[in-house]
Amino acid sequence: MPTCRHCHHPEHHADCAKNDCGCVHFEPVDPAAREARKRLWVVKAAFLTRHGWTTDVEVRVRAQTMTGAAMRGVQQARKQALKPRTRVQQARMIVVAC
Repeated sequence: MPTCRHCHHPEHHADCAKNDCGCVHFEPVDPAAREARKRLWVVKAAFLTRHGWTTDVEVRVRAQTMTGAAMRGVQQARKQALKPRTRVQQARMIVVAC
């Protein structure tokens, strides 16, 4: 789906009368170029449950920014370390670029 090169809004088709932001400079999104900009990050995460802190889980994720890496790393670490539906009170993490 093409997006505006200035504000990154998606192009609207027949479902709407006009673009919300008035954008006119639409370019197609290249998924290969987006994947090439991603870096490899190492995320160490531990979770506080009612039984105490879990051991650190180390996962490797590909993301463009540190925030994206933290988000993906915590999700993957939680899936690896905890059972489904386990309530987490706190999470601590360390994010390092490779």
